[in-house]
Amino acid sequence: MITGTFNVIIAQRLGRKLRPEHAIEVNVKETYPERYSSAKQSLLTMQPDALQKEMVMREITPEMVDRFMEHGIARGPDPEAGQAAFK
Repeated sequence: MITGTFNVIIAQRLGRKLRPEHAIEVNVKETYPERYSSAKQSLLTMQPDALQKEMVMREITPEMVDRFMEHGIARGPDPEAGQAAFK
């Protein structure tokens, strides 16, 4: 299971997807270091097929995962958009 931080960054579960026009870049590594570490560890321990399913469901590219793992950068909802940030 992906940790809470990763869920917030890539969108919440329950079938909601982040609208691209309401996405902002977030440096999780700098802003939330403990959560970044936990999310990174969770990703490293996920079964490859489970990770692939999550990526497909959430439209996450391998490049997005690499950027998160290496630099802590992810796209997340703009707090000012509120619920409008989600489909």
